[in-house]
Amino acid sequence: MNKKTKIIALLLALCLLAGCSSAAEPEDAAYIDLSEVKEAEIESEAVALSSSPAAVPTLLLPEASGTAVKKNEKAIIDYSNIADGYVMARFTASSDKRLVAQTAGPSTTYTYNLTAGEWATFPLSDGNGTYKVTVLENVADKKYAVVLSASIQVTLKDEFAPFLRPNQYVDYETAPKTVEKAAELTRGVTEPLTKVEKIYDFVVKNLSYDKAKAQTVKTGYLPALDDVLAALAVLAAVCALWEPGRAGLLSLWRGRWGDRGVSRKLNDARLAQALAMGIAGGLPLEEALDLAAGLLEGGARARCQDCRRRIEEREGLGEALRASDLLPLRCCRLFELGQRGGAGDTAMEKIALSLMEEGEAALESLVGRVEPSLVLVCSLLVGLILLSVMLPLMNIMAAVG
Repeated sequence: MNKKTKIIALLLALCLLAGCSSAAEPEDAAYIDLSEVKEAEIESEAVALSSSPAAVPTLLLPEASGTAVKKNEKAIIDYSNIADGYVMARFTASSDKRLVAQTAGPSTTYTYNLTAGEWATFPLSDGNGTYKVTVLENVADKKYAVVLSASIQVTLKDEFAPFLRPNQYVDYETAPKTVEKAAELTRGVTEPLTKVEKIYDFVVKNLSYDKAKAQTVKTGYLPALDDVLAALAVLAAVCALWEPGRAGLLSLWRGRWGDRGVSRKLNDARLAQALAMGIAGGLPLEEALDLAAGLLEGGARARCQDCRRRIEEREGLGEALRASDLLPLRCCRLFELGQRGGAGDTAMEKIALSLMEEGEAALESLVGRVEPSLVLVCSLLVGLILLSVMLPLMNIMAAVG
């Protein structure tokens, strides 16, 4: 595993995971109750990518240099490299109790777990300012004794320095599959920001934050980067092999994202066709909407139900159509005029025909963009199969000859 590849993996790791934070700073007391430390909301920061530094040429790893330390008989805090955005701590004594470390920055306090006898790295992600680093040992319930603390003044070499080295929550050194995935995503790319963009897009499209799990996660939990990728592989297997699971995932997708882009155009066409059939059959608009809703799913069904509700609440037809976003605006206006002129069924038939043509054109355009890629992938697979067959035969012929 080369060094540049590991650096790329850090970018993926930073997108995947973040540490747990708390908003209160430890007090200068012999004991601290961690239950009094409230969780702080982590908000996204808009960082100007144009100001980001160039890619580092070598793998950056934390080290306890020993040039600036504070220690006692139980613990040691090494703050030799605070300019590089990190501090390290180790509980040197033996203990079977829970151990934690806190880094209280200018605005936020982060709480981490410690393992006796092992160094742990903590990023100074609050930027420049005064930090207080504290090592604590559990004494009873949620009460912790302060073992060692150090106040330090931090001036970073670079605002991105705290995010360039692995730490307890982003430990890509122990995640070879994540490193391999990062290398795959950025293969052939040389620009650092383009690499970040590709990794960011992968994370956004394939991962979501599990808020339910975050609320129930047990104390001491540390994320494993390779486990995240393994979960994606399991999800793919479920889709491929288990019919009920695939149906459930498809239903979830249709409910959340199945009414956008090309899917929205096709849903509009089906909706217009159903309304045209209902109105031509003499059904009132309310019943025609019920008929259409029964044939659709997700957002399209919700739009039908919303329009029906608005009409029942005595809203005007045009207002109800536009407010519920039942169909594209031009179609809503055409249908409203048709209804007022007594030719609503004819107007809806023309709308359905027009929307179907648009939907088919959009679908053909999408297939036209995807088809060359599929042909290329299939060609490569066929070529690999032929090579796997021909190479052994060539070796045998060479040996015989």
